[in-house]
Amino acid sequence: MSEGLSSKVSQALSAPVRPFLKGRRSEVADNIARAPLAIWPSDPWPSQSNYGQWLLSGLAQYPAGFEAGVDAFWSVAACAERHNFSWLYDLKAMGGEQARKSARVLVASWVERYGAYKKRPKTSRAFADNKVIAKRCMALLRTYDFHGASATDSYQSLVSLILNQDASFIYKRLSGGLVNVTGGRDYLLEAAALLNIALCLSADPDMTRDPKVMTWIEVATKSFIEALDVQILEDGGHITRNPEKLVEISRHCLDIRRLFSAVNMACPSEIQHGIDRMAQALKFFRYTDKNLAVFHGGQESYDKILDLILHQVGQNKKIVKSLPNSKYERLTQGRTTIMMDVGNAPPTPFDRHAHFAPLAFELSHGRDRIVVNCGTHTNNDLWRDALRRTSAHSTLTLGNRDVMSAREDGSIRAKPSQVLSERSEHKGAILLEAMHDGYSFGEGAKKQAKHIRRLYVSDKGQDIRGEDSLYSSAACEEDMEVAIRFHLHPRVRVSLVRNGDMALLRLFSGVGWRFQCSGAQIHIEDSIYMGDGMQASVPIKTKQLVLKFSVLSGSCGDQVKWAFQRDA
Repeated sequence: MSEGLSSKVSQALSAPVRPFLKGRRSEVADNIARAPLAIWPSDPWPSQSNYGQWLLSGLAQYPAGFEAGVDAFWSVAACAERHNFSWLYDLKAMGGEQARKSARVLVASWVERYGAYKKRPKTSRAFADNKVIAKRCMALLRTYDFHGASATDSYQSLVSLILNQDASFIYKRLSGGLVNVTGGRDYLLEAAALLNIALCLSADPDMTRDPKVMTWIEVATKSFIEALDVQILEDGGHITRNPEKLVEISRHCLDIRRLFSAVNMACPSEIQHGIDRMAQALKFFRYTDKNLAVFHGGQESYDKILDLILHQVGQNKKIVKSLPNSKYERLTQGRTTIMMDVGNAPPTPFDRHAHFAPLAFELSHGRDRIVVNCGTHTNNDLWRDALRRTSAHSTLTLGNRDVMSAREDGSIRAKPSQVLSERSEHKGAILLEAMHDGYSFGEGAKKQAKHIRRLYVSDKGQDIRGEDSLYSSAACEEDMEVAIRFHLHPRVRVSLVRNGDMALLRLFSGVGWRFQCSGAQIHIEDSIYMGDGMQASVPIKTKQLVLKFSVLSGSCGDQVKWAFQRDA
């Protein structure tokens, strides 16, 4: 496997020699080099073995040979996310000696290229983004039983040294006040990475006496708790309003809790409280198919990971109807569930990936998803920006405009001044009314239009009625085109009947639904779905129902009524 690679990489893989990282090393680093971390935490979370197979096949079959394949893999332009070492989880999931040796080659070759900070391109997102460093540390730690436990002393020392180097960098940022609210997203990840490394070091009796290690634990714990307090709202939702962020942070919290227990230290109560709150929100966002609703840059996630999280938390509380801080409503009747976004954009800097879609909703019946939002792309900025737009969601658009607009860095520049909602229940049925004033029109865009959406769900969930209205206090000076979109899940089959006055929907389970409306014409148009966490980088073709109408010049608005009804 090491044939054709540089002598330094070959040494790290085969010979018990000193690590080839050059430069000044701290006393802690020397201690680690002599005796690797006392404990290496295992990773209980499932990954995608098919991604690992893809990586191995690509390296083995690279046209110019294995060494050229490794060089291409580390090309910064190829994929910035590779530098966070997330592929280690996928190679571990695949298992086998070939996957293990390939992991070691990739780790050692990365250290040769970029181990020294001065070798790292300063303008590349792969190195300028500090959460990449944090994720790389945790990947090296949590897959060590796979790639490092049976490796040479040289390779083990290499991994220990790079972890110490990155941990020292993170510690300086956290203790020096370099991480503040403008770096809030990295704040939690960096603190989690440092805390993981420091707790592993503390299990060694020699390292426990080292004041530096205990300082790392103190600073990392304080920083992690502070970040958790900022990012996790009182109802358990994440400040970005992205449901999938809860999966990531819940995993960090549970891993840290397990590490505290492993080194016989008490886990701070604030972390346990955060775990409990997030579990409540995760249950809220989870459909009957065991995956998550797709809002604000999130995806469905992976049902086995969600099962593991909720099993470790051990909560048996009922699913709440609303998340008042996160601004979401859940309408469940019989086997039908509607999830609706009734909130505004999150605050800066947590709005950089937020979507422009107040009042968007999703609809599912049993294990079948019916109406969805389009999702996001995991690593392509052009796709990610396109899927933030209002038209990529199941809501109303005015003149193909977005409800919000973003700055160059992705943060929200203009958003509604009001997003309000009210929920009521009567005789078993649910009525949800919501409004936002995010649309503007006229000369200088000084006139505001309000989008009002009403949803009614019958007691058995088989009759869903909606009303979308667009109103302004001032009359329109010209006709305005309006579209109400209902993006359909790829497993839904749809066709128009009755001369286009009704749409028939056939779900994957075979259940049939009817859709009809008044005040607009029904159209079936192409759409895509990128909410499936298993195929998040591949757009899946699907369809959307689009209701089109015009607000005529001189009027102050119009409304459309529509209904989904299950076949008897």
